[in-house]
Amino acid sequence: DDDGLGSRYQRQLLCVHRALSVVFAFDRRRARLVVLPLRGAGATATQHDVTLTRHAFSRFEHVRSLHLNGDGTLLALIGRRHAYVVELSARFHHAVSALLKDSPPSAPLIQCNAFVAGEFFTSTHASLTIRHAAWHPLSPEHLAVLTSDNVLRMYNLSAATRADDADIVLRLFALVPPPRSLSARAVDAARRRIGSPHVRQPPPPPPTA
Repeated sequence: DDDGLGSRYQRQLLCVHRALSVVFAFDRRRARLVVLPLRGAGATATQHDVTLTRHAFSRFEHVRSLHLNGDGTLLALIGRRHAYVVELSARFHHAVSALLKDSPPSAPLIQCNAFVAGEFFTSTHASLTIRHAAWHPLSPEHLAVLTSDNVLRMYNLSAATRADDADIVLRLFALVPPPRSLSARAVDAARRRIGSPHVRQPPPPPPTA
């Protein structure tokens, strides 16, 4: 609904979850993720904060866009340097269902776990920034992140990987040919190439003597 939402939030900081009839929005002033119901009592009039129950970062920083994955189970908040990922678990679905009741007894507590995609890599490469990010069109568990070193990194964010606290699997794709710096046209082409077989993996390093 353009009435109210458009004046409160920038379009790139809004994301609709149609299956749940809610809108995610990022409140930049408070650096908080909020949920607004699309139906029920007070639809889109009241925002509800999402409380992060397990996360390794202190706050969302410089969030510029929101992206929901294909099956609606993960929400990516893309910042200048970090790709934050919020898990939309069964607990979240239950809280949203309570929120959409015509006369909820009280505002439910909306809790979610969150993590940073490629946290170790981003913590050791402070000079890199994110140019664009998108979920893989055929796999809801793979997030592609294009960074300022002209490399497209594919992160495997499957539940099994997260449950084992293992390092997130990386697949690296070099842009061909590798430009000195990415123009707006090159960035747009890279966006369309996500999931394309025409993006080639970099050759392996030469064998050592």
